[in-house]
Amino acid sequence: MGRCKNRAHPDDLFRTSSNFVEALLSVESFIGLIWEPAAGHGDIVKALEAKNHIVVATDIRRHSKAFVLNRKHDFLKDQLFEAAYIVTNPPFKHLEAFMARALEGCYDKVCLLVRANVITDGEERSRFFRTPGQCPETVYFMPQRYVYRAGK
Repeated sequence: MGRCKNRAHPDDLFRTSSNFVEALLSVESFIGLIWEPAAGHGDIVKALEAKNHIVVATDIRRHSKAFVLNRKHDFLKDQLFEAAYIVTNPPFKHLEAFMARALEGCYDKVCLLVRANVITDGEERSRFFRTPGQCPETVYFMPQRYVYRAGK
C-alpha cells in the first residue's frame, strides 16, 4: 500500500479499490450479515452490496456526505454488533487493536485488507503472529498492486 505522508488523513482513512473486494469474493463466500466497522467513504460496502450482500456500515465518524453510515460507532470501544462476518480495511495505526477486537466476537470470518508487509516484514510480522488465536487461517496476496487513495 502506498501512503502519501503529505496527504495522510488524521483518522488514517484510505479508500479501498473495489478490485480488492472483487478478488476477495472470488475466493471467499459470505452468506449472512457482513459488518464493515471502518466504513469510511463506503467503498467496501458499495462493492459488497453490488454483489447482493447485506452489510452494516459503521465508522467512528461520518467521512462523506455521499455515503450514509448505518450508525456512528467506535469499533474499539463500543459494543460489538452481531454479524456473521467482518470485512474491513482497518486504520493501520490501530491494526493490532482492530484485529484483537474483531477476534473477541463470534464471527465466522474476519477479513482484514492489509498491506503485505504486515505479514512479510520482520517487526510487523512478529507483532501480527505473536498472539495465539490471532494468526490468520488464510492469507491471500493480490497479484496486482491496487493503489489506495488517501481519504478526503
